[in-house]
Amino acid sequence: MSFALEDSCASKAQNIQHQIDYSTQYGNIHRVTGLKKALSEVQTTAPTRNLQAERQKKIDEKQSKVAKRQQEIKQETQTDNLEKVAKKQNKLTTQAVS
Repeated sequence: MSFALEDSCASKAQNIQHQIDYSTQYGNIHRVTGLKKALSEVQTTAPTRNLQAERQKKIDEKQSKVAKRQQEIKQETQTDNLEKVAKKQNKLTTQAVS
């Protein structure tokens, strides 16, 4: 997902830069000013979007691990193996903290 965002932002920036070059070539100063502002905004928001995507990926991974641990605990509870249940609950607690 992060790669797609980087590619999208880079594509937008490249497109805007192309328009800036074209507008500069034909002397459209007002359009150049607006496009430079747009380019600046794309360049500032792109890293934020990438960071959000990376964080969401980490959250998803952690949630998946927690769901797996909960399923393991449920299975061990059904077998009445209290020692393993305690061990797996400890892992889940430790995982939630990190």
